Amino acid sequence: MATLEFRVQNVKCGGCASTIEEALNSITGVEKVKVDIAMGLVSVELHDPNMETISQKLMEIGFPLAA
Repeated sequence: MATLEFRVQNVKCGGCASTIEEALNSITGVEKVKVDIAMGLVSVELHDPNMETISQKLMEIGFPLAA
């Protein structure tokens, strides 16, 4: 299992965190998602790390990766 950590844009509240967690948990192989609202960080534990799939899902829900 791998853990990926990255910054995302537009994370402002608990609702944002819940939306991200729900969306990323829907991806096959994702085991755990943790969102740090204050830092805009998302940590994902998953079996098959595929950053493109994660990035695409985040863009779909309005939380693109930060540059």
